[in-house]
Amino acid sequence: MKKFLLLLCIIGCLFISCASEPSDQKKTLASLPETTIPGPNQSEIVIQYPTSLFKKAQGHVNVYVNGEMKAQISADTSERIIVPNGHHVIKVSQPGSRKLKVVKRINVKSQRMVFKARPALFTFGVSKEKEQAIVGIGSAVTAIGKNLVKKLPEGASIGVLSISTGKEADANYVISELEHRLVNAKKFKIVDRNKLDEVRREQQFQLSGDVSDESAVSIGHMSGANIVITGTLIDAGNSKTLSIKALDVQTGEIITSQREHY
Repeated sequence: MKKFLLLLCIIGCLFISCASEPSDQKKTLASLPETTIPGPNQSEIVIQYPTSLFKKAQGHVNVYVNGEMKAQISADTSERIIVPNGHHVIKVSQPGSRKLKVVKRINVKSQRMVFKARPALFTFGVSKEKEQAIVGIGSAVTAIGKNLVKKLPEGASIGVLSISTGKEADANYVISELEHRLVNAKKFKIVDRNKLDEVRREQQFQLSGDVSDESAVSIGHMSGANIVITGTLIDAGNSKTLSIKALDVQTGEIITSQREHY
């Protein structure tokens, strides 16, 4: 009788062990803040867990990168994961089931990949939805420059005034590249940078760093520009953002605002 009871206990323990989730699947992982973006030699993986045509998404799925749990995604939400460039093994699994799991092998090089984990009747699949390159400062300026050419009114007199950043070389690079893009568009009149600097010196405006919208508009008036362009370049170590805005000198209103992460 004792042997029989012992056998029942062993079988019960094995059943509980098989049915329960591994301990690491029960822990809650904090979402990656939106302000965190890939830095140099890093890529971004986005996993979405939406309801599919055949089955409603329920509970959550766990995401593992190279065997380490990185995200826990609730139904009809998504999570972002930052990984170093290179080869990775991505596993998406549903807790409590040893069968419902999908493994993907990927190679990233400064990219953003979006995957969808779609529940089905008896399983779920993981498909790659989108892939895009993560741009560097040169590509960021190029993208913003193209948008400015499209958005700014033809025939406008434009002054590229300042880029606020801790690195003067980067500021000069962005200003030069934007001027180059606008000049080559052959749609605008570009105020010479020397003239802008002369007005700033005469009115005792600072020659570098952040310039308020009010000061930018004043400089635009005095230099003959209809539109002035200012911006900021924020370097937070593993995240960089270039933000540019164009101000109407007459009204002080923002005509367009562009932002690129790299």
